[in-house]
Amino acid sequence: MRAQMHKVGQEIRLFSRKLADVTNAFPELVNAAAATVESSSVGVIDFILDGEVMAFQDGKPLHFQELQRRLHKKNVTEQIMTEIPLVYVVYDIMYFNGESIITKSIKERKEILSNISFKEPIINSSYKVVNSEQEIIVMFEKSRDIGHEGLVLKEPDSHYHLGKRGRYWVKLKKELDTIDAVVVSAEYGHGKRAGLLSDYTFAVREDNNNNNNNSSKFRTIGKAYSGLTDVEITEMTKKLTLIMIKDEGYGIIVKPEIVLEIAFDSIQKSDRHDGGFALRFPRIKNIRGDKNVADIDTLQRVEQIYEKQAYIMSKIGRHGSKSD
Repeated sequence: MRAQMHKVGQEIRLFSRKLADVTNAFPELVNAAAATVESSSVGVIDFILDGEVMAFQDGKPLHFQELQRRLHKKNVTEQIMTEIPLVYVVYDIMYFNGESIITKSIKERKEILSNISFKEPIINSSYKVVNSEQEIIVMFEKSRDIGHEGLVLKEPDSHYHLGKRGRYWVKLKKELDTIDAVVVSAEYGHGKRAGLLSDYTFAVREDNNNNNNNSSKFRTIGKAYSGLTDVEITEMTKKLTLIMIKDEGYGIIVKPEIVLEIAFDSIQKSDRHDGGFALRFPRIKNIRGDKNVADIDTLQRVEQIYEKQAYIMSKIGRHGSKSD
């Protein structure tokens, strides 16, 4: 979970990317921040850090859902902290000892971070200056093997741009898998997409019955609004309007006819969708005009992908069934 850590004297607060105060969920981070010092300085230091809070155990990140369990607790006990250990990985600093340093280069900001002696579970992120595509590939594969989503590539001389990555920071990720799903409803977009059906709720079949579509129930597992061009969105709006079952004002319910190939980074359990799962970071990879509703994936396949995720193996390992 992306989070800023603010420290002024012994006052420490953590904020989510939506500016929610999440300090109470992470008491061990507050204690570690209070003990943080600069190696070349004596006394208290102040800072604003940018980083990620991760549920983390045995050298591997656990699934985001583990972290959510802590966020939903009003009182974080010692038992919860033991069951769901975490780290705060620092990858940038915006303010240090009374000075805003966002206009300094990332090289300079990393130098400042290297002189701060963080106490666990606060740790400095690892980074490397690379000069070739092959070096990036090696680092990317290593990151994926550990269980991370990928890398962030940063221009060494870049400033810190508030609220956005900009063209100087690029996320490098690779999809976990794809699923063929059918559109069951669509909502109108905003801004330049106003008046166009651009947000698509999609579903899979509940069973494996390919012979009688009428006997199959559809279970929603997510909503996607990225991946299509403006031309494709305009064409989708026309097609969806023709198969509309009900107009709800903000969107429409449609006949389950249009099949999409959906790429995603992971699957998590969810009460938001009646399929019981949600695809994380879903995006439309293809409009599958060559497939019909009988060809879409089943809830069983969604569950199989969920169970094969790396974090499940790490959970098995920490309970003693597997230790590698």
